[in-house]
Amino acid sequence: GRQSGRRMKLSFRQAVETDIEFIVEGILEAEKSGSDKLPYKTLFGLSAEDTAKLIRDILDEDIEGQEWCLQHFLIAEADGQQAACLSCWVEGSQGLGSGQLKAQAMAYFLDKVWSEATDKLKLLAEMQLPRLNGYVQLECIYTHKAYRGQGLAGKLIEFAVSEHQKNDIDFKGCE
Repeated sequence: GRQSGRRMKLSFRQAVETDIEFIVEGILEAEKSGSDKLPYKTLFGLSAEDTAKLIRDILDEDIEGQEWCLQHFLIAEADGQQAACLSCWVEGSQGLGSGQLKAQAMAYFLDKVWSEATDKLKLLAEMQLPRLNGYVQLECIYTHKAYRGQGLAGKLIEFAVSEHQKNDIDFKGCE
């Protein structure tokens, strides 16, 4: 974390392959939303280790247009250390919704487990809020515990929004 009296040097960048383990940690923690309950255990009976493998497999595929895509992740570094991450992409930019793309990837990697969870997945689909096409999606926002309370997530979100505003002539907003 931060030493008293010393200011951290912050930098923001696109994620690279060496960030995958940090991103997996971030996704797992974001999915638990501050609890110790992992939704993939309830849905599919997956352990934390199996869920981490699933996330790694999907990140390795780098499927654009959904939240578990390596090139959609941004990293905040504090004094050269990974401190926070988030995933951001433009909804519908690949012609399909992010939920459909992620579901296809999960179905591929989970195969039989996925098909056995059909009833649970139908209930889950009914609870999903629709995403607006063309809007930047901000997901999997995570700050490592050693860096919490210093506003890093907010600064990373500001960076993500400013990057999209600079590079997207049709920028509509964020969700």
